Amino acid sequence: MGPAAPPCPCCHQVEISVRHLLMECNALAEARRAFLNPPCNLQSLLTDLTYRKKLIAFGKHTGLYDAV
Repeated sequence: MGPAAPPCPCCHQVEISVRHLLMECNALAEARRAFLNPPCNLQSLLTDLTYRKKLIAFGKHTGLYDAV
């Protein structure tokens, strides 16, 4: 078993994950609504090409783009 994931850099409450950042993190809720208006599931957000530019804009706005 590998080491545990680091905590979310935005809310510091749970382990960081793609799902948490894009769908669940309360600290990112406003930015998520403004940039992504996310669908009901992560798969749609990651596979629908209409979200590509929106994901990049969300990442840049939140500072996560440079952290990746």
